[in-house]
Amino acid sequence: MQKQRRLSDNGQGNYSNNVMNTDELIFVVVKGQNNALTAIEGNIGIVAFGTNIAEIRNAILVKVQEYFNGKFRGEIRIRRFKDIVINI
Repeated sequence: MQKQRRLSDNGQGNYSNNVMNTDELIFVVVKGQNNALTAIEGNIGIVAFGTNIAEIRNAILVKVQEYFNGKFRGEIRIRRFKDIVINI
């Protein structure tokens, strides 16, 4: 369950979390060029990169700890999607 969150611009184009009450983050992993993986958390905009799911997991943990200054407590969900391409 996500709680209310509010982001504000600190006047320098950077967003800080005045009120960032959330207990769940959802990252979507997509495959890019050269089989590189990108994980994107769409509500806050945290992005992590890796070449396999273990690297993505570690990169997400680092990025979340950085963003929340080590104070995040809750669940982090990692979702992987696979494209099915239909050529007509």
